[in-house]
Amino acid sequence: MNVYGEILFAENAVMGGVILYITALISEKLFGSRGYVFSGKGKIKIALGSVMCGAFSFVIFIPAVMELAAAAEAGFAFFVCFLVLGKNILWKKVIVFILVTYSMGGITMALLLITKNSGMYTMTGIYTGDMKAGMLALFTGISLFAAKKTVEAVSRRKFYREHVFDAVIHIENMVFDVKAFLDTGNSLKEPVRGLSVAVASDELWKRLETSGPVKLERICVIPYETVKSRGILEAVRIDYMMLNGRKCSRCAVAKGDGDFKVTDRMETGIECGLLLSRDMICSM
Repeated sequence: MNVYGEILFAENAVMGGVILYITALISEKLFGSRGYVFSGKGKIKIALGSVMCGAFSFVIFIPAVMELAAAAEAGFAFFVCFLVLGKNILWKKVIVFILVTYSMGGITMALLLITKNSGMYTMTGIYTGDMKAGMLALFTGISLFAAKKTVEAVSRRKFYREHVFDAVIHIENMVFDVKAFLDTGNSLKEPVRGLSVAVASDELWKRLETSGPVKLERICVIPYETVKSRGILEAVRIDYMMLNGRKCSRCAVAKGDGDFKVTDRMETGIECGLLLSRDMICSM
């Protein structure tokens, strides 16, 4: 089979750019390594990385390197991830890069077999041979779309698991079910007993007031201070709270201002009636 250098370079540059984009997307959405995919500088780095991937594919013409193809691939993965994606959580990025590379290579080979086109796949690059450019472009587009949707779905589930809780407030003989959100900026404390404080929405506070547990003997005040203001919140001491089935004691619920709608990394709105503090999660 004849291998044309310009086609080899172009195919691996495009595929390398796709792999780097997916790696950057996973790093940002799942590992919290921000600033690679959507910034102008990040896009330029990925474009330069794609050129490096295209150039690296030419090692198939160097027999001495091909004898150590696995080591060459691992070394290149570290090198390109470091230069393009940065040194933060580098080992995770390298693992993702290699896994995505093998996945894309396997799918490419399957596509070659299905379409009965000649081509090859090695650890250092792909060559699709007789495959039409339109078919390759369609495959690349579908891969990008599928990867983005999959990462978004996994990221959303991870966000919900870490930040959104099913809360059940127990006070006297009454229970109040509510969706709660972990507000990592909430460090409120009841100053006398040192109780952790969650902030209730208007709707939840009205439920507490109309049901009767907001009594004088349970009322306490919570001082707060933000960048723009300071003041006092009215609060009620509760018996305990269940968060996803786990008991959280020594808590109070303060009256908030308005109703809460928080957004995840995908900008999906979540209606919550209670903003939890970090101490509540740590004490479970």
